[in-house]
Amino acid sequence: MAHNSGGAGTPRAGAARKGGASVELYEHIVLAYLTNTPAFVFVSPQYSIQGDKGEWSCPDLVALNFRDRRVAVVEMSTAWNPKSLREKVQNRDAQWITRLRDQLRALNVIDDAWTFEVQLFVRIAAVPAISQHPPTGTAVKVTALEDLGAPWDWARG
Repeated sequence: MAHNSGGAGTPRAGAARKGGASVELYEHIVLAYLTNTPAFVFVSPQYSIQGDKGEWSCPDLVALNFRDRRVAVVEMSTAWNPKSLREKVQNRDAQWITRLRDQLRALNVIDDAWTFEVQLFVRIAAVPAISQHPPTGTAVKVTALEDLGAPWDWARG
């Protein structure tokens, strides 16, 4: 599995503060899902997209698929109604894509042949709301966390 785990074995520092062990579990599941093609995908947790005056945005993950020459901005939420994430997705090109494309080109990581997409991982109950994004702009793929093999509403002792 080719990925950068973000140190200390967790995909994102501070996950426990944001939602506890369940959020961290889902972040690990999403990371495993994204890197299931060995040697083709590199994932950077909390990749810093720079703006004019420093850090502009820090998506949960940025994934580079070297085989398909595709960059994915990856966000996940275990919220029932991820309103702030929906707002970011509606403005995805200004929020992430334009600056990230420019930054990766300037670093000679990608060239003009690379494509971009936004991948969202949310609870199945949030899929309809988060799927309402403008039809123009960078492609958006929405996946229910439960479809990755761990139901949100499993029985708790």
